[in-house]
Amino acid sequence: MKNNLKDTHRIPSDTSTCVICSEPIDVIVRTSDDKVLWDGGCNAEPVAEGRCCSYCDQEVVIPTRIQIMLAQRRSEIDKVVKREKSK
Repeated sequence: MKNNLKDTHRIPSDTSTCVICSEPIDVIVRTSDDKVLWDGGCNAEPVAEGRCCSYCDQEVVIPTRIQIMLAQRRSEIDKVVKREKSK
């Protein structure tokens, strides 16, 4: 059965805190019956080791991952250009 995230809301965790901002990690709860669907937070790598809240994931972790990926691509392109120029 497909999970519909439109039928969810977030509440702060009583036990887990974000390794980036130290705020409570949000828990995803199904609105219709208040069943906890996910309380594990998000992977904070490469910014920090551990788990982070969804806000820090969206605003810090994912942009950092994109910057790293783009830098790696730029480096690969620079190597190809340099190799072509030396021919």
